[in-house]
Amino acid sequence: MNRLVEWNNHLMGLPSGALLFIALIGLGYVLKRTHWFHNNSIPVVLMAVGLGLFLLVCPERTSDISLRNWWGRNILIGLIIPFTSWMAHRVVLKRIERKFGLFAANGDSDSDPVAFTKPTEPKL
Repeated sequence: MNRLVEWNNHLMGLPSGALLFIALIGLGYVLKRTHWFHNNSIPVVLMAVGLGLFLLVCPERTSDISLRNWWGRNILIGLIIPFTSWMAHRVVLKRIERKFGLFAANGDSDSDPVAFTKPTEPKL
């Protein structure tokens, strides 16, 4: 139990960007399992969600920074965090998944979806 309390204290001390990074990786796996979006669309969804969430938790504007610079900075950071979480998944976590067979369900692959299937030839 003390170990769980320690982990909780460490998580509470993380900056909002690190928590958002972890949350986006988790959200990506949830979206992959629910099949609401195709696997190729999940990074775009995470970019939009990550940007919106970062704009909610970003530091407030001080008087010494202009509004335009504040928005530009926060939008840029709000896009970088989801991008890095996607790349961390693509480069590191996907290798771990393949090595240990984690999260593989029903022959899930990274291949592009087939929009139309070629009809079979009718037998005469």
